[in-house]
Amino acid sequence: MHILPRFKTVIAGLFLLMSLPVYADSAGYEKLFSDGSLEGWKRVGPAHFEMNGHVLHGWGSFDRNSFLVSAQQYRDFDLKLDVRIEQESNSGIQIRSHVVDDRLVGYQLEIDGSKRSWSGGLYHEGGVGWLQSLENNSQGRSAFKVGQWNKYRIQALGPRIRCWVNDVLCADYIDRRDRIGHIAFQVHSGDCQVWWRDAQIRILAEPQSATLKQAQHDLLETPVPGNAQSLFDGSSLSRWGHGDEKPARWKIEDGAMEVMPGTGSLLTREALGGGVLFLEFCVPNTTTNRQGQDRGNSGVYLQGRYEVQVLDSAGLACASNRCGGIYGVAAPAVNMALPPGQWQTYLIEFTPPVYDETGTKKEMAELTVYHNGVRIHDDVSIETNTGAGHQEGPGPAPLLLQDHGHPVQFRNIWFVPDIKVPKPVRS
Repeated sequence: MHILPRFKTVIAGLFLLMSLPVYADSAGYEKLFSDGSLEGWKRVGPAHFEMNGHVLHGWGSFDRNSFLVSAQQYRDFDLKLDVRIEQESNSGIQIRSHVVDDRLVGYQLEIDGSKRSWSGGLYHEGGVGWLQSLENNSQGRSAFKVGQWNKYRIQALGPRIRCWVNDVLCADYIDRRDRIGHIAFQVHSGDCQVWWRDAQIRILAEPQSATLKQAQHDLLETPVPGNAQSLFDGSSLSRWGHGDEKPARWKIEDGAMEVMPGTGSLLTREALGGGVLFLEFCVPNTTTNRQGQDRGNSGVYLQGRYEVQVLDSAGLACASNRCGGIYGVAAPAVNMALPPGQWQTYLIEFTPPVYDETGTKKEMAELTVYHNGVRIHDDVSIETNTGAGHQEGPGPAPLLLQDHGHPVQFRNIWFVPDIKVPKPVRS
């Protein structure tokens, strides 16, 4: 095994320092290495890690992967940094990861110096392997430049993980395997040299400090993630109906479905179990002179049973029957409702109740809800169906969008059904 001589490391470090621009922190971001040192970071494995100003250098020639692991664990965040790697080297940036038996387990955003060119793909280190490669993403494969500095942006928001390389979207994937963990930098086995520069992080979604300024408008009109099924793409209501075989009676306008008051609530023709739901909605600005529940009212009913309220509630106190509320169960942690006429987003993690073979309920349904990118509910247990929801019971059931007499609009609706995965590591 060849270990890089020390003088080569020094020369490489001096070269990188001379090429550094002067960095200022971007608004809302904090330096991941606050004082330019590695204090508090833990090395797992034999490779070498060294800080030179804003640059972290990792190198080695060993028969196992090595990692530099953060002391802190991170849940929802936006991470940006620059990356450079030598030809044929391999590396990665770990997120939501955990140290298990002197190895790392968790999500990794690939740094690939080989001709395969899968930089930015999503891998599950120490687990199931590739979640989303770049095999069918030619634009992504051409984004990364070996031997040059490349911009990475990694966003973890709820179960959605996205990665851009030089502003090209390379990974967009939904996974509920683990929602919190360490950030780490990998030196892969074999001969490897890799540099990371100017790592900065912005914490997302925390309701304690959220204001409407934290509403994430970059979630609007985004592509459907790689493992999601589109329920409505703006072109057809063929996957929707009113509980019978007749065509859906809502209208489509400018790529959005719109409630036609009095025609009845809309249901998916497919029964859905647990999983992740995303949709965009817009309450009309024609009801601002009305009061209470008569202002742009609708609802998103998971399995037709559990309602997340849709309402014109901008600027009002939080309540379970206002926008973002789990109807009659829980008020949102913070009111993230935007004024009427503006598009908004819900990202919902739904865990259905568990019944035994006799039909006895053993576990309650749970909801985690992100409204405009802010976590307003976190694993809220629901004892039974809410409000006007259908009777609770075992098995999947259709998603329902409510006709409450107002022309509320919905668009860009997708769903990722749960798959059986091992219980998340929490060490």
